[in-house]
Amino acid sequence: MFRLVRCPCLRFSQLRLLSAKARRTRPSAAEPGQGDREPREGAAEGTVPSVSVPSTSVDSGGSRSAPQTLSLHDSLYISSLLDAYLGLGMVSEAELVFNRHRREGHTFPVSVYNKILQSWVKKGSQLRAVMLFESMVRDGVDCNAQTHAIMLVLHTRRKNWDAAKKIVARMESEGYPLKHILQMAQLSKTEAAEVLKAMDHFRVSAEKLPRQVGPYPRVVRSLYDDWSRESDTERPGEVTSGEEKSEERLGVGVASVKVFSPDELKDRLRRQLQMEQQGYLSAPSIAAVHKTDSPEEEALKESTHRLMRQWRRDLTAALKRDNEDFKTVVKCLPALGSKFFGPKQYPFLLLLPAEVWADIVVEEVVVHILGQQQGLPLTFLCRLICDSAWHKYVVLQKKQRGVVEKTSQLYQQFMSHLATPSPPHLPHRQLWQDMDDALASAGSLSVDIPKWPFTVASYVGAGLLSRLIDTAKLSLSDDCNGEAAFFHSYEAGENGWQAGHVKGHQKLFKLFKKYYIKHEVHTSISMINRYIHSKNTLAKKHIEEDFRKYSNKTKKHEKSMIKGNM
Repeated sequence: MFRLVRCPCLRFSQLRLLSAKARRTRPSAAEPGQGDREPREGAAEGTVPSVSVPSTSVDSGGSRSAPQTLSLHDSLYISSLLDAYLGLGMVSEAELVFNRHRREGHTFPVSVYNKILQSWVKKGSQLRAVMLFESMVRDGVDCNAQTHAIMLVLHTRRKNWDAAKKIVARMESEGYPLKHILQMAQLSKTEAAEVLKAMDHFRVSAEKLPRQVGPYPRVVRSLYDDWSRESDTERPGEVTSGEEKSEERLGVGVASVKVFSPDELKDRLRRQLQMEQQGYLSAPSIAAVHKTDSPEEEALKESTHRLMRQWRRDLTAALKRDNEDFKTVVKCLPALGSKFFGPKQYPFLLLLPAEVWADIVVEEVVVHILGQQQGLPLTFLCRLICDSAWHKYVVLQKKQRGVVEKTSQLYQQFMSHLATPSPPHLPHRQLWQDMDDALASAGSLSVDIPKWPFTVASYVGAGLLSRLIDTAKLSLSDDCNGEAAFFHSYEAGENGWQAGHVKGHQKLFKLFKKYYIKHEVHTSISMINRYIHSKNTLAKKHIEEDFRKYSNKTKKHEKSMIKGNM
């Protein structure tokens, strides 16, 4: 038996989303002077190891504190929070959080220093960038190629060639030659152009750095799959072993040369970005079973879409109001607090437009919650929402840094090389890397964005779900108009602890079950299983055939991905 409690807001349950151990153990009282520290979420997924952090001197104050322990979840959350502030261009706020934790004795990897340094250079603040770099040298932080490349960009923009010469000498002494710096560092297109100016000034030519590469480039994996389906012939006159075939054969031969037009390559790139934004493979719809819709089904379809559009509009309007309130009081972050969100959530919410967040929340809720009549755990939904948002944010950053533009150029060259009657006898991964190195002036293809930990998912996801519960209303008929479409409850689990669940209104299942089992592309697996066990034997047969094909296709795709990443 379990007790069902309706809760219109998740504020009091946000910190109880986690494991039984977190609920059975009361956190100790905060020590004096540590009230502004981030709350520890170390028990979010069970016992989390702690990382012992030695003391270190800090920026201009040079104060030093006793060694402290920073839990793994704290470390991941702080790194993600800093990255979110920097992504918004709020470098001063990020540095406040950064220096506060340094004064407490915590240390950060050099990648965190580099991101703050890179943000100051991007904003054109030479003094703050130089101060941070000198602090790194004074504290004994091991500077890498990224650090030196950023400082070289700064001095090149200011045409301070004496300081740039010192940076180049320091790079050479630490094993980062200027001729290889474009490949060693992750620079945007504009930053790479500044480094090339420095090379011209010091009369240094860029050289390729030998790489250890595999047979396949992951970024063009979808192109391989499409090509292998379109052409299944081997190059004539070649006798290779099975292993060499698996590494070098692409399915293109002299008799079946296909040249892609720019529009076709642009369409393939668009599909590649969509796959990255989704982050998962979608289950095929069984809409083929019902190709023609009756007037009743069309009316059902329209009412369902109208209801979802209304949820999106209401949630978008609410998030925009919250974001505006946050922007007006951004200078007093510690005092900021609202019914649904606080300073721990807002930096992440501002990374994407309110419309994008509303689309993510509504789609994930409709697909998953309404496919489970008993509801779904908050932990699962929070992680699902934030994973989808993180993928969209990564693609957005790639567009801003010029990665998407460079990838489209490489696509054209890559496919042109492979479509020649005598393609170069190189592993495809080596061919891709050679073209990448030749186009080093366009920046790096890699973007260092840490995956959001579960702490971020619990903060942001719980706030978004509480906002959805507050705004999503039913408008199916007069008897249920204005009622909440979703609600939060607790269900008893193992060992007597209670887990938070989000459930949908019972009247929603009658509507969405009739519609989504027939029309929606992303169909719930549990809903299909229930439909399979129904009396509709014809639909059962078609569903089983569709999922058998989907399962085989997924297995082949996973094998090819594993093989391509070796």
